Amino acid sequence: MDQMSAPNILILDDDLFARVVYSEILSKAGYRVSAFGTVAEAIEAFRGNPTGVVLLDLFLGDENGIKILPQFLEISPDTSVLIITAHASLDTAVEAIHSGAYDYVVKPIQPEDLVNAVRRGREKHDLRAENRRLVGELIGQVHQLELIGRISTTITSTLELDPLLNLVMEHTQNLLQAEASSLMIMDESGLELRIAVALGPKAEKLEHQTIKLGQGIAGWVAAERKPLFVPDTSRDSRFDKNFDRDSGFQTRSLLAAPLLVRGKVVGVIEVINRKDGRAFSDLDLGLLLSFSPHIAVAIENARITDDLKKSHEKLESRVNERTRELSQALGDVEKSNVQLKHAQAQLIQSEKLAGLGQLAAGVAHEINNPIGYIQSNLNSLQEYFQDLLGLISRQTEFLSAWKRKDREKISELARELDELGRKTNLDGLVSDLGRLVDETRQGTERVSKIVKNLKAFARADSGKPEPVNLNERLEETLTVINNELKYKAEVVREFGDIPRVMGMPGELNQVFLNLLVNAAQAIPKRGEIRIRTFAQDGHVGVEIKDNGAGIPEENLPRIFDPFFTTKAPGKGTGLGLSVAYGIVEKHKGRIEVDSKVGQGTRFTVFLPTGE
Repeated sequence: MDQMSAPNILILDDDLFARVVYSEILSKAGYRVSAFGTVAEAIEAFRGNPTGVVLLDLFLGDENGIKILPQFLEISPDTSVLIITAHASLDTAVEAIHSGAYDYVVKPIQPEDLVNAVRRGREKHDLRAENRRLVGELIGQVHQLELIGRISTTITSTLELDPLLNLVMEHTQNLLQAEASSLMIMDESGLELRIAVALGPKAEKLEHQTIKLGQGIAGWVAAERKPLFVPDTSRDSRFDKNFDRDSGFQTRSLLAAPLLVRGKVVGVIEVINRKDGRAFSDLDLGLLLSFSPHIAVAIENARITDDLKKSHEKLESRVNERTRELSQALGDVEKSNVQLKHAQAQLIQSEKLAGLGQLAAGVAHEINNPIGYIQSNLNSLQEYFQDLLGLISRQTEFLSAWKRKDREKISELARELDELGRKTNLDGLVSDLGRLVDETRQGTERVSKIVKNLKAFARADSGKPEPVNLNERLEETLTVINNELKYKAEVVREFGDIPRVMGMPGELNQVFLNLLVNAAQAIPKRGEIRIRTFAQDGHVGVEIKDNGAGIPEENLPRIFDPFFTTKAPGKGTGLGLSVAYGIVEKHKGRIEVDSKVGQGTRFTVFLPTGE
């Protein structure tokens, strides 16, 4: 049975009608189903073709599905087992889940519920399988790093050329899982390569042969000073078939890299045919190129040592040359350290700005609220201002008529002033003016506070530690992310009387931002975030505790790893906690975490007071 037609859902139910109904529902949903009425038949079929999801009836005649469930998981631990149960056996279904079942559905089963449960089971199975694959790749990469370490150790273990080259090629061939390999050394004329080491079948027929510059793959690599990846030698005109003809070996795929020292070709390294029959890949070429420069330097060093043994007169000049090279290398290392520190600072600032970008809408909302009623109050003040201008204008005319003793005008203006006074409600207007001015002042203060805290939060640190009040840093952060928190949780402050710590204010703000946003995102609907500060044993502690979903125990050792996240794609970079951990470690502090699924998580940051 081919992979495309093999079943991906197995049903075990002793009720024929149920099997037919479930099979029809799932087949219409696009699944390939195999259904069985007995445990023996189902287990035998599953052993031959483990499916991603198993639908298991809780009661199979005299047999109990809970006891059968481990048999499936023993064959395929990644399989999602879905329990079918009746209302009366829900407690038993929960027991089945504790025994390893993925989920359960209750009879009578609705088609949509069954399809959704199976879909979730398939997703769970695929995720487990992918995790297992990634772990396998990681183990392979660790193995590769170990072999690269052995190569590096070999390179520095001896200065005798022949033993060095043999050891290097053995490790290289093992690392790249190749059938054969060879290393060629450039002669003094720079026009010819000599095969110094050849490993693999028929290798003895190639030793000490020479290759002219430009001849075959190795000659081309030496002439062009470029690496070459040949997935299929039969399709590459540069490949010299004479070598295969002379040795009786068949070359299918190969990698070749020049060995360069200060731009000069000292040799060429080749690896030939993967043992598993596949062609080499770009990743394989990258591995080869990662340590070929070290091989080149090692070859050159061995040659230098040999020359020193033969010519004592050149010792001083060669030592001076190597000293200059080492000094330059040390300068490069120091420069790299400076660049690394700069990159770390940029990462912290980028993560901070990324967080601010995510919170931008919330910050805008926080500012828009006071701006809204400030604008409304200004509109009211403008109307009151127009009314007052009208009164003042009439009063000015009244005083002018009074001075002229124009009785008729005085009488007319008096009536108008009386009518304007009643329309304007001067007493109420004066009362409203005070209230409007006070509200407007409060609004501007609120906007000013938000902007001030946002600027303080976003600014890059000076690079020099300064005294920091962690209570103030927490208040700044809470102001910036208020809109992010207020719809998810009630924030309870328990700020203690704490000493200042020496540190970078902006970086510490980033720590609190990441922890508080994570706490809010961990709360499904509405909950509580409790923040407590305290002094303890020469440290200031900041405890941020939520009553959200919690972190599974198996994930706790990885939460500070870069790029590790359990959030959906696009919802997080996986850098937040890693950056926070790095900042706290840089401040000679530590982060402790305590979490229980369904109860919440508590992060506690301890920073030294320096006293």
